[in-house]
Order: sequence, then structure tokens, then C-alpha cells
Amino acid sequence: SSGSPSTMFVVTLFALCLASRVSASDIHESVRTLQAQVATLMENKEQQGQLIGQLKELRDEVVVLREKCRGLRNVATRTKWLEASLSEARGQISELGAALDKAEGDITYLRAQLQADSKTLSKFTAAKETSSYTEEMENEVYKPSSDFDKKTRHHRVMKKRIENLEASTKAIFQAQKDFDTRLEAMDDRLNTVDVSNSSSVDKVHASMLELLESVEALETKVDSSLPTVQKEISRTELSLGQLMQQTAVMKEEQDNQKLSLKALSVGLSSVQDKLSQAGNSSLQQAHVKVSSSATDVIGQLNTIIGEYKNVVRALPTDCRGVKGKKLEMVQLGEEPRLVSCDDGWTVIQKRKDGSVQFNRDWEEYAKGFGNPAGEFWIGNEALHALTKNNNTKLRVDMMDIYGHLWSAEYASFTIGNRTSGFKLTVAGYSGNASDALDYQNGMQFSARDSDRDISNTHCAANYEGGWWFSHCQHANLNGRYNLGLTWFHAAKNEWIAVSESTMRVTSN
Repeated sequence: SSGSPSTMFVVTLFALCLASRVSASDIHESVRTLQAQVATLMENKEQQGQLIGQLKELRDEVVVLREKCRGLRNVATRTKWLEASLSEARGQISELGAALDKAEGDITYLRAQLQADSKTLSKFTAAKETSSYTEEMENEVYKPSSDFDKKTRHHRVMKKRIENLEASTKAIFQAQKDFDTRLEAMDDRLNTVDVSNSSSVDKVHASMLELLESVEALETKVDSSLPTVQKEISRTELSLGQLMQQTAVMKEEQDNQKLSLKALSVGLSSVQDKLSQAGNSSLQQAHVKVSSSATDVIGQLNTIIGEYKNVVRALPTDCRGVKGKKLEMVQLGEEPRLVSCDDGWTVIQKRKDGSVQFNRDWEEYAKGFGNPAGEFWIGNEALHALTKNNNTKLRVDMMDIYGHLWSAEYASFTIGNRTSGFKLTVAGYSGNASDALDYQNGMQFSARDSDRDISNTHCAANYEGGWWFSHCQHANLNGRYNLGLTWFHAAKNEWIAVSESTMRVTSN
């Protein structure tokens, strides 16, 4: 019948097995999630390796281009040497031109003198042959003298002089011819050097400009990529370390659950053994014993659950006393939570690269989302648990898109419960970023599916992020990352364009 002890025992066993399966299923799901995160980090590690390889290739290209630049500098040096040689050749041509002008003057003078001497010699020869020259003609040829020897000697001198002049004339004409040939060859060489040098210089100049532009582009690319790669490597290493820590915590929890399941299994096996040994003759007695064993198992299970709750209650409620930056397990409400601690401060929000989607529903903001090792929102229920004693202060640290640092600290920070809409209450501002939360003090939390602001527009939907909006954009650190996170600076009457933000709380 439905109320028999055997039926009750079967139902009890089924309930215990179902509870065990649910617990094991949750643990396996958590392990699978962590394994997926570790796989993602390993993929990021491989991508970083590829980025490092690309960076090495870029550096090799820069080295090759620098070698080419050195070769071009050698070409430029050779070009300068050619230009110097060209200038020297032009100087020599100028000197040869001057010498040629002087030689032409001397030739002209000698030709005039030769013509004059030839005329005088012709007159003298004609007169002597006809024996009809007069004393006046003789005086033209010789200086007045009565000595015939003087006339004869003068005639020989004149003849010798004419021979020398003729030889000199031939030598000058030959020198002029050689000089003209040399000058033409020099002109041809100069023209060839000018054309080739001009073309080479233009090509070298163009190549140098192209290579310099390429080198500058590569150096700019390397300089801009290197900090990003280094930052991404550091970020991934930090995330990997934090995930490994989470994995260790989950593994410890899994081991504890396995021990609990093993104890339950031993208890059930013991019950089944007792049932099989009882036999049909003592079935009623066996049922009584089984009921007693089931009661013992349930008592053991309740004891384990009680110990688990005691362990959770023994956890700290925030990061007070924690030194440095690390992940710690704390008690928030009735649940254990892994949070990011920073020298005694509990980090409740972080934005740095837009890797996590913050455009979520109101219930998701209530529970929290993201990874404490990266971008995340701790959750409004957790914020209420952290601040419900009205003894909490808030610090907001921001960096704008120009690299300037801003901070806003509030001596009192409280978040109401779910019934109040997680109402914001702040007071006691200090810092250099201006009191932007004053505009939103007393507001409920709005999300894309829950408009609780006092603006004519739906701020959370328009700016794609949940916040304690009154009117839009006085302060919004949870909006869409590439649309811009903002904080209103009242003294400057302008908005701070935020690129990174971190919100922390601690007890006063």
C-alpha cells in the first residue's frame, strides 16, 4: 500500500539520491565552467604568442629596412663624391677656357706680327732682286747703318725669326686642335655625368623617401602595438593566476562534496546490505531497521548541511585585514562569494576594456555578473549586504581617455534592499572628480527592463547600462564602453570621458 514502511523507505532513498545528484551536477557544472575559462585563457595565450611572433617579424623588417637605409646612405655618399668630381671638372673646364682665350689672344698677336714681318720681308726680297730698293726701303728693313755686314747679319736674324714664327704658329695650331678635341671629350663626359647623376640622384632620393616613410610607419606600428601586447600579456597572466586560484577553491569544494557523497553511499550500501540479510521471514523487522538507517542518513546529511552553514558563517563579510591585491572567499548574505580585495577594500565594479557586456536586465544587476579578475559588477544584493550596517565608505577611481587620474570618495555609502529598488544613499564627498553622485542621491537602480529614473527618456536603455539614474549621464560608469563612460565635473561644467573605472568599499 502507499503508506507502508517499504514504500516510505523507497521514497526516502529516491529523495536522497536526487539531492546527491543535484549537488554533484552543480559541482560538475562549475568544473566545466572553469575548464572553459581555462581553455579561453590558453587560447588568449596562443594569440599572445602569435602577436609576439608578428612583433618579431616587424622588428626583423625594421632591421632589413635599416640595412637598406645604410646602403642608400652609401649611395648618397657616392652621389656627393660624383657631385664633387663634377664641380672639379667644371673648374678645370673653366681654367681650360681661360687658357684657350689667352692662347687665342697670343695667336692673334703672333699672326699680326707675322703678317707685318712677311710684308716687310716681301718688300725687301723684291727690291733686292730688282736692285731697285732705295735707302728709304733699306731703312724700313734695317736700322741706319753704313756697314754691309750689319745688313747681312740682320737679314739672317730676320730669316731665323721668320722660321721660328712659322714653327711656333704650327705648334699653336696643333695645340689648339688638341685642346678642341679634349674640350669636346670633356663636354661629352660632362653631359653624360650630368644626365646619369641627375637620374641617379632622383631615384635615390625617391627611394630614400619611400624607405623612410616605411620605416616610420613600421616604428609607429611597433611602438603602438608593443604596450598593448605587454598589457594584454600581463592581464592574461593575472587572469590565469586568479582562475587557477578559483580552480583550487572549487576543487577543494568538490573534494568535500565527494567525501559527503561517499559517506551517503556507504550509508545506503549499509542499509541495502541489512535489507538483503533480513530475508522474507523478518520483513517487518527489516523495515523498521531500514527506517532507522534512513533516519540516521538524513541526520548525517543534516549534520553536513549544518557544518557547511557554519563554514559559510565563519567566512569574513568583506576584505578588511586583507593585504595586497588578491581574490578571497567572503560571506555575502547567506552565500559564499569570491571577491577581489585591494588592501582592505572590496572591489564592487571594474571597467577597463569593454570585454564584458553591461547592458543587462534588472535581475542580472541584482545577482551580479562578470569575473572578479576582470570586468564585473558584484551585484546589488551583495552591495546591500556590504553596506546595510550604515558604516561603509565608497571610493571611485577613474582614468580618462587622455590618461589623467580622477577620484571621488564618499564617507557614507549605503544601498537599500530589493524592496526599496536598491536605493542609493551617499554623503561626505571628497576628491578631485566633483560630486557627480549628488545628482543621483536617493534614486532607485534602473536597468534596460526597469525604468526608475525621473528623466523623460529611458536612460538605462539609451545608454545601455544599469545605474542609479535621475537625469541621464551625470554619472554613468556601467554604460556601453565604446559609447563612453561619463562622470560630470561640476566645477568645470563638463563631462569626464572615462576609459577605466574601479569602485571599492570598506568599513569606516
